[in-house]
Amino acid sequence: IKGFASQRGQDYYVDKLLNGKKDGFFVDVGANHPTEISNTIYLERKGWNGLSFEPQKHLCKLFEEVRGTKVLPYVLGSEPCETEFGIVESDGWEHALSGVFDVMRKEGAAFQGKTIRREKRQVHRLVDVLLDEKIEYVDFMSIDVEGYELEVLKGMDFSKVHVEILIVENDRTQLGNVYLREFIKAQGFKYVARLSGDDVFRHLR
Repeated sequence: IKGFASQRGQDYYVDKLLNGKKDGFFVDVGANHPTEISNTIYLERKGWNGLSFEPQKHLCKLFEEVRGTKVLPYVLGSEPCETEFGIVESDGWEHALSGVFDVMRKEGAAFQGKTIRREKRQVHRLVDVLLDEKIEYVDFMSIDVEGYELEVLKGMDFSKVHVEILIVENDRTQLGNVYLREFIKAQGFKYVARLSGDDVFRHLR
């Protein structure tokens, strides 16, 4: 669709759910490339503000050069700790597979023949960062962290930061992980759609 940039129509769907809102706020966890297959670049171009998280420092730097909203190079998880982050060395799309190394190791077949650089990184809780940034209302939150989505969600407190629309990658099985879906519903969300490998939720008012 002309103007939209996401892989699975996430930005188009959010735009429709929020009736074409032009002054919203997004949080993009696992933003990856700032303009290619981006869930939020379309919204930013419409006038939205937002905060993105991208642990790959070369992409974070590129983000700062071409986007007008803030990006942080943080790894997010359930508790503050140190972890190993694996970066897939690639000039192509495969850098999008980078993530927490323990998860990558469990999915080893997907990384055969690829060079993975490992870095020690500090883990932050999403709710702590949002409150530090004085963010208490989010129109759209996207979480795509290559199998680490549940850990990121465990580090979020939806009673302290309102999220209206939440889209979470849930593609480790064809129909998605039911436990992940139920965990999100228990945080006060209604499951409204499945976009290929992503689940879409809306906050229950």
